[in-house]
Amino acid sequence: MIKAGIDVGAKTIKVVLMEDRKIRAKAKVLSGFDQEESAKEALEQALKEAGLSREAIGSIFTTGNGRKAISYASGDVTEPRAAALGAVFLYPSARTVIDVGAEEARAIKCDSSGKVLDFAVNEKCAAGSGAFTEAMARALEVPLEELGPLSLRSTQTIPMNAQCTVFAESEVVS
Repeated sequence: MIKAGIDVGAKTIKVVLMEDRKIRAKAKVLSGFDQEESAKEALEQALKEAGLSREAIGSIFTTGNGRKAISYASGDVTEPRAAALGAVFLYPSARTVIDVGAEEARAIKCDSSGKVLDFAVNEKCAAGSGAFTEAMARALEVPLEELGPLSLRSTQTIPMNAQCTVFAESEVVS
């Protein structure tokens, strides 16, 4: 039986199709004004990649800030729980998860089964989030994918006073 997971995020919607604990297909689309419609688009892309029809899906679970907007879902899971379960599924020894979304970042402590033991969220003006990271890449004129490796070569820490993404971007540019 095929199981579908849909992460309804602020910037993107991600879908994964699984069968017998194996990933069959995945898709990602930009979140539109109608999250349910965007989720359907992502689901259709994943189904096409897997060569399946909608009828092949046994259950659909959602997560993300728009998880309640998907009327055809079988159920939903909180973002920390979904991140912990996914991390332990992909990396069985994982006990800490850093989840960086478009609007917030969270650190999650979990056990070997993916049960969330504790978590903290930074929702302060998108500081430390995916939007912040994209803004810094733009300000530094560096492709987003190169930002991580570039940061690992750094030999010094540069303090930033701004916590707001817009102000931090201005600080980096100047």
